[in-house]
Amino acid sequence: MTTEIKKDPKGLKWVFMRARSLKIENGRFDTLVYICDEQGDLLAFAKHVSLIVEGKLLTEHPEEVGRVFKL
Repeated sequence: MTTEIKKDPKGLKWVFMRARSLKIENGRFDTLVYICDEQGDLLAFAKHVSLIVEGKLLTEHPEEVGRVFKL
């Protein structure tokens, strides 16, 4: 995860957060998070890349995870 703080949120009454995923493919997805102040100015930005793994695969065949998800 990467996070960039653009502006100090100290003293704000509320903030607006928007999260979205741009692409979901081959068991991976990325998430972008924007946090803005009351005027819509960017306070912080974060990007996170995740791996989706079926629980059954992890418990019954953990050695297959790398092959299935091309790690």
